[in-house]
Amino acid sequence: IIDTRIGRFSLSKLGFLHDGLFYKSMLYTYLVEKYIFWDSNRNSRIMKREMISPAFKEIISECESRGIQFVYVREVIDFPLEANGVDLAENEETIWKTLNEAWQRRTAPATSGAVTYDELYAYRQRLRNTLQTKFCKEKSIPVIDPFKAFENRRKLKEQPLFLDLVHLNCFGNELLAEEISGPLYQYLETGKSS
Repeated sequence: IIDTRIGRFSLSKLGFLHDGLFYKSMLYTYLVEKYIFWDSNRNSRIMKREMISPAFKEIISECESRGIQFVYVREVIDFPLEANGVDLAENEETIWKTLNEAWQRRTAPATSGAVTYDELYAYRQRLRNTLQTKFCKEKSIPVIDPFKAFENRRKLKEQPLFLDLVHLNCFGNELLAEEISGPLYQYLETGKSS
């Protein structure tokens, strides 16, 4: 959806400028992508409760039709699992409430408390993660959850694990590989996930 909307810039009167700069100028590409994500958030406001990406379901169905066991790995980001005593990892209702409050602060006048784009993205990502995890568990799909390991390392503050909110550095990739390999090997050996 995002790529389709960005591609539409080529059809505008200034399409030649977009075509000349997109993926050739890092700043231009960054600003266009940031705008499209912001505009998508503004237009859709908040995800619908029943929303789990059709593409996510299609991947699972395609795996099942080919006899491939789908295993879901929860996506980690550089954001706490808990903020102000609020569980931001498991409790769907709490995440919805926090996301709604953040959205209200985001759209309210600047004096009411700033909410960054990253914070709003993090809440939406955690909600999507929670909904997908719930969906997988209902379908008896194995779920690998590296959240606690990343949270424990984040609290130690020994070394950063991320380059930014979502992209892992080499230490983060190493920890993710460790957290995936153990449960995956266990599943392959026993047919049961932890």
